[in-house]
Amino acid sequence: MLNFRKIGSSDFHGIYHDMLEQFPLAELKDFQTFADMIDEGVYDALIAEEGSVPVGYLLIFKHEKYIFLDYIAIFKIRQGKGFGGEILDMLRDYYLDKDGCFLEVEKPDPNNYNTIRRIRFYDMHGAQKIDINYLYPNKEGFLPMDLYYIGYKPQIPSKEDVRNFIEVLFETIHRDIPHRRKVLAEIF
Repeated sequence: MLNFRKIGSSDFHGIYHDMLEQFPLAELKDFQTFADMIDEGVYDALIAEEGSVPVGYLLIFKHEKYIFLDYIAIFKIRQGKGFGGEILDMLRDYYLDKDGCFLEVEKPDPNNYNTIRRIRFYDMHGAQKIDINYLYPNKEGFLPMDLYYIGYKPQIPSKEDVRNFIEVLFETIHRDIPHRRKVLAEIF
């Protein structure tokens, strides 16, 4: 059985090293930006452990009603054992006061099976694609992505709730991107 352990920026070095291997550079911030946001409480940095053995990690942004699963990864040596699904299921209980979880997923690319595999994984765990032209702001401009939602409570967020959430998200976790408001204007 898994459990979550919250970590601070001083324990983030190993996680960041793994992120550099598992995520495209265009989707990452520099170490110091992540560390500052962890220290400020912008992110909950969580290690998922089986007993005392780390199996993966998450960076979660908390909003009034929702969480945003910004990063989730299983350490390569532990992949393929069902930990990702178990972690997604655990989030519902860990954030009991939240209505649901938003997450970004790359657009499906038939030439890159991993994009299809990730979408199937999230679909199997109740994620629903939000019908907007979502863009992920980065230092080079933006990346077209899809926004998904996993409901923890029966109500689905309204279009206004989604817009408000994305506005807060951009001003908080993308505050290091000078053109974030221009990207936001492209979405809405």
